Amino acid sequence: MIIGAIDTSQGFSCAVASPERILLNYASAAEPRAAARDMAETLKAQLADQGLTVAEIVRWTVGTGPGSFAGIRAGIALLSGICLQTAAQLRGLPSSLALAGKIALLVGPQQTLAVLHDGRQGQLIVTTYRKEESGMKLVREAAAFDPESAIPHLDRCERLVTLHGEAMRRLLPESLTRGKMIEPPSLDAAALLADRTWPADPEALRQSLEPVYVRPAVFVDPRPARP
Repeated sequence: MIIGAIDTSQGFSCAVASPERILLNYASAAEPRAAARDMAETLKAQLADQGLTVAEIVRWTVGTGPGSFAGIRAGIALLSGICLQTAAQLRGLPSSLALAGKIALLVGPQQTLAVLHDGRQGQLIVTTYRKEESGMKLVREAAAFDPESAIPHLDRCERLVTLHGEAMRRLLPESLTRGKMIEPPSLDAAALLADRTWPADPEALRQSLEPVYVRPAVFVDPRPARP
C-alpha cells in the first residue's frame, strides 16, 4: 500500500511512503503563493521523478492548518479531485503535526513541544504536542494567545518550533526563545504519514477535512458585478 501526504498551509510540501520506507519527501523553496499556484504540477513532477503516479497512491493525508486559509483550501481541493478520480481515500490532519514531526528527534520521551504560528494582530497561535512511544500526541489544540498569556504555558514546554522566527522574537522575550526555539526551513509532510490510524466512519473522515479555524471565519459579501 502506497500512501501520500501534502501540506499547503505554508508553501508546499509532499511525501509518499510504502510500508517499508519513505519514497518521497519534498518541500518547495518557492514563495508561498507561487508554491500553492504550482502545486499540482510540482506534485506530478515529484512523483514522476520517483517513477510514481497519483493512481498508485491509495490513501492521501492533507494538512488542515493553521496557516494560509487560501493555501489550505487549495490543497484540500487538489486532493479531493485526485481522490475522486482514483478512488483513493482522503483524511485531514493538523499541519502543526507536520512541523512538530520536523524536530521529533530533538524531543525526549514525554517531553512537550509547542508549535508556534504568527497569529497577526499582535497574537501567536500555539499548538502543543507530547512525544510518546506511538509518536506525537496532541495535547492542546491550536488557539490564539496574547504574548503575556502564552508565556507561562510556553515556559513549561521543552521545545518551541516555528517557521515564523522573526515574528516570535518580536512577541516573546529573548529568555524564552534563545536556545529553546527551533526554526526549520519548511514543514515535513512525511510526519503526516507517521499516524497510520484511519477513521472508519465516513462522517469522521469528512469532518477531518475541515480547516483549522483558530478564529471564526469572516465572510464578506462579493462586490456587485460590473455592468
